[in-house]
Amino acid sequence: NCPQTTQDRLYTHPATCLAIFRSLSETAQQYVMRLLFLVKPFALDALTSWVVNARDKANLDATKQLKSVRLWSVVKLDNGNDGVTLHPNFRKGLTTAMCGGGMSWYGNHQLEPDKKPKTVEFLDSYSKERWECLLQYMVQGNSESDKVSPDIANLLLQSGMINRSGNEHAITSTGFQFLLLDTPSQIWYFMLKYLDKCDTIGLNLTTCLAFIFQLSFSTLGKAYPIGSHGTFVQHLRQIGLVYQRKHTSPWFYPTRHAIDFLSAGSNKSAEGRRVLWWWKLISEYTRTRQTN
Repeated sequence: NCPQTTQDRLYTHPATCLAIFRSLSETAQQYVMRLLFLVKPFALDALTSWVVNARDKANLDATKQLKSVRLWSVVKLDNGNDGVTLHPNFRKGLTTAMCGGGMSWYGNHQLEPDKKPKTVEFLDSYSKERWECLLQYMVQGNSESDKVSPDIANLLLQSGMINRSGNEHAITSTGFQFLLLDTPSQIWYFMLKYLDKCDTIGLNLTTCLAFIFQLSFSTLGKAYPIGSHGTFVQHLRQIGLVYQRKHTSPWFYPTRHAIDFLSAGSNKSAEGRRVLWWWKLISEYTRTRQTN
């Protein structure tokens, strides 16, 4: 299970709260919205009256979802009966995301507008070119290519998609299966491997995850300040998920790949599975860190 401290940090990001909420079933969303503006715990007996049949599969699945990401908890009321309440950080974060207010998701950075804004067409072409460079690197066998950074090359190696001998490398069966996937699935798989290894390059998993959630709500063609995410942005830049004119530029542009890969387009069930998978990844990461 994800420790309270990790959970608290994750739910301080409104974008994360909104992404989690968006992934829930309609019944679970109804529960959240009815509890969102209730400061005090709500009686559990009264809550079951909101549905026709508390044992209905849709209702059971909804409560299971809410518990799996720890959005609500059962507490004792003053009269001794059970009540339910939303996670306080989640309540605050989701309220901010839906009603406005609070700090900008990308921080209050006072920067001049980008003097050379990029078009959507340019960003689409750029992201496609950068991703193809990654795929070409996997199959070309020359490990001295300057098209892929050492960090990305090492990730491919650690993930078992290539193996290396001296200055040469070869694609593995895992890497070949990776090439057979469509581009969104490739990006999804690659980012799972990246986040699984991000602590080895000095990055915090929950911070990276919150940034990814922010990207899923970004506007294609709009520039955003980099803030404190410089290293992560550089890695995303190398694989075409964001565009940055040069590494010292204070602005970056999310590409279509970055905006779409978490949301899974209009496929809500796939989106829900992906968001909940991120949560499981955080839980597993924290568990292994505690045992090491």
